[in-house]
Amino acid sequence: MVIEYKFQKLPEKVVVWSDTDFAGCKRTRRSTSVGVVMFGSHCIKTYSQTQETIALSSGESEFYGIVKAAAMGLGMRGLMEDLGMTVEVQVNTDSSAAKSITSRKGAGRVRHIEVRELWVQERVAKGELKIVKVREEDNVADGLTKHVDKQKMEQYLKACGFSKRSGRHELSPALGESV
Repeated sequence: MVIEYKFQKLPEKVVVWSDTDFAGCKRTRRSTSVGVVMFGSHCIKTYSQTQETIALSSGESEFYGIVKAAAMGLGMRGLMEDLGMTVEVQVNTDSSAAKSITSRKGAGRVRHIEVRELWVQERVAKGELKIVKVREEDNVADGLTKHVDKQKMEQYLKACGFSKRSGRHELSPALGESV
């Protein structure tokens, strides 16, 4: 696999694609948060992390995934600011339930949600963070949470700037050659 960083106009936002696998660990029943951080057409980070809290619903699990994605996006925004750039942060999710939790104040009917994660609601309310609902089939992070067919995986990889190549780069040492 090769990832290409082609010349692009300076993007105005960092977009983090978020998804989770609700209770995916068969032993602990913990969910996994995954994400793809994009700066324009450039994939600058991917991650996969087991959630600390055992989620009681897929909506709660997806909310915790959004919180992780928001933290990643805001961290990238801080880095960009250190470099003299101003960017917005957008988190894309395929979960309507999780998006609605981020758009209100407090836990609401979801009483068992971890209060320490509600900081994201304040950031959304202040306009520092935008949460966007996307279709599941368009969510590039979806391929990191489940098995997908070859065509779908190639679609996700292409969207992230990855391509398959054969052979070795001309500057690469030959296999077995000591460097």
